[in-house]
Amino acid sequence: MHRCLHSLPLLLLLVLAFTGLPAQTRVNSPGLDTPREVDPLLRPDGKELLFTRTDYAKNKGADNAADIWMMTRYADGSWGRALNPGSPINSFAHDRALAYSPDGSRLAVLRTGTASYVELLESSGRNWRILDTWPLPEGVAPRFDLTFDPNSQQLIYSAYDGGNLDLYRRQALPGGTWGAATPLYAANGPDNEMSPTLAPDGRTLYFRRNGSQWFRQDAPDKRPVSVTIPGSVLQFSVSLLQEEVIATLPGSGGGKDYLAVLPVAPADLPPPVSLVRGYLSGPPAPGEQTSSVPLRNGTALTIRPDALNRYSVFLRDGEALAATPPLQGLTPGNRAKGSLAATGSTGSSLAADRQQLEAGIARRQRELDRLDAERKKYDLVA
Repeated sequence: MHRCLHSLPLLLLLVLAFTGLPAQTRVNSPGLDTPREVDPLLRPDGKELLFTRTDYAKNKGADNAADIWMMTRYADGSWGRALNPGSPINSFAHDRALAYSPDGSRLAVLRTGTASYVELLESSGRNWRILDTWPLPEGVAPRFDLTFDPNSQQLIYSAYDGGNLDLYRRQALPGGTWGAATPLYAANGPDNEMSPTLAPDGRTLYFRRNGSQWFRQDAPDKRPVSVTIPGSVLQFSVSLLQEEVIATLPGSGGGKDYLAVLPVAPADLPPPVSLVRGYLSGPPAPGEQTSSVPLRNGTALTIRPDALNRYSVFLRDGEALAATPPLQGLTPGNRAKGSLAATGSTGSSLAADRQQLEAGIARRQRELDRLDAERKKYDLVA
């Protein structure tokens, strides 16, 4: 008996060696009633994990349609109990979380069923509300191999170009419409590109070639580089705070897919970033939902501000906003030693915040007054 117990660690090492996987820690303990768990998505601050449970009796809907579940991660790295957040994060269709905004206040969700579409949700305290809905374009829906950036409102997906799968980008426009499809020329090659996923910084793209080798692309115009994340990993959400990913792994012997924490090499992670919040001097141009925030290096980031023209972005080392004069209350995040990101709220003076809020309220009130006047005019004519 003791001899068998002593041989277990050796057997485990042999299994890991032959599977090509590093040491892993399961997010949920295995059991007979443990459902299939896929689509991991870490909030940028690393404190919450969203994932999908498929064909599970405790999901919403009569047909056990896939639901999004959530787990809190504590400071010691342990996980809380899995909870179903309910509506509007979940619907009666099949639901899958795609990506968070940098500050975690917005969430993109994919709904699939009779109709398939992407919804953008925004948090209000502990509640969520639906901001926008975009039906999936033709050519995207058959595969559902996609991700969506809530900040720039861009859809990145894998679709057939002739006989091969390539990556494309589309801009989400007002009124549930899309811009033209643009190939990701720097990422596409003669092989099949699939499984696009955005890191929580919203700027680093990961994808697979031929269903095996994973690649990382730091900017749309840069050539991707291969990473050492095992090809047996079906999906993953990278951490900005630790040298690890939350991965979807196939169950052994045809068992159910499950989630596990895998260590990764620092070179495979996104560039270090800091969270910066700011205000726009005015709303986006008429008929548009996004604006560009210029950086001092000559590039720009696309953002969708909230109703008070506030926004948040992740800036990489050496980057700075090109605001002149500098925006009030913006200070660089303090990154802890050994950490990859500073994801906490940056400093901001109360006076500046109050001034910006009051200005935003005044603008919104003027808009409401104008709409009310038009409504009264319409009622009079009718």
